[in-house]
Amino acid sequence: MGLKTQNLKELYEKDFYLWVMENLKLLKNREYDLVDWGNLLEEIEDMAKRELKSLISLMAVIMEHLYKWENFRGDLYGWQLEKEHNQRKK
Repeated sequence: MGLKTQNLKELYEKDFYLWVMENLKLLKNREYDLVDWGNLLEEIEDMAKRELKSLISLMAVIMEHLYKWENFRGDLYGWQLEKEHNQRKK
């Protein structure tokens, strides 16, 4: 299935998975002139932002748990319940 660059731009809005697979095939075949670079670069940038946001969120939870471990060791039951709650949210 060979799609032209303009068709890829349209496909991006209609079938994201197929758009990804088609661009992946083009990149593997080194057909760089046919890749939908505009949308691809935007997706990579958005992915990096999501990953950073997720990392910051997880680091905040770790820091909170370390703080509680250091300052509230006597109340392990409440801390354990919160830890289990955070694990279920993932």
